[in-house]
Amino acid sequence: MSVTTYSEDNYVGLGSRIGSFLKRTYAAMIQAREAQAHRYIAQHLSVFDDRTIEGAGFTRDQLMKRPRDLASF
Repeated sequence: MSVTTYSEDNYVGLGSRIGSFLKRTYAAMIQAREAQAHRYIAQHLSVFDDRTIEGAGFTRDQLMKRPRDLASF
């Protein structure tokens, strides 16, 4: 017969690990949504002519860059 005992020492740090996991997961979700929004905006702006795009403060080259490179959005 075996006996298993549980003490508070078994759970030390569990809350901080769960909190850290949730923070990283939330940050990853936010980053993914931002990238999606940048792609969506760039897709719609790309149908305009160069003059209209420049009037909005962008260049066509900026629209073709990856979303993380677009700091001006």
